[in-house]
Amino acid sequence: RCADVILTNNHIPHISIFITAPFERRVQRAMEMHPDFNEKKAKHMLRQLDRQHESYYRFYTGRRWGNADNYDLCIKSDTFGCDESTKIIEELFRKKFPKFK
Repeated sequence: RCADVILTNNHIPHISIFITAPFERRVQRAMEMHPDFNEKKAKHMLRQLDRQHESYYRFYTGRRWGNADNYDLCIKSDTFGCDESTKIIEELFRKKFPKFK
């Protein structure tokens, strides 16, 4: 949590990434991951988690959670899918930190 700020403040090289997806896709994914969740339960859980993440991030950083200005890379995972998103992140990491190939 808040790694983007912690690493930046301590001058530790990193790539800060925010991965998102439209709310309805996230609801579908939650129901896939938790077969006991219906749509109502999944929406409730996601809204609650989003509020918690937003509150926590704002409290400890003074920044707005999910604001693209806070990250080096923002990805909509529904656009690329999990596998392609992973490949994009890996390629960026290899370019930024070539000694870790």
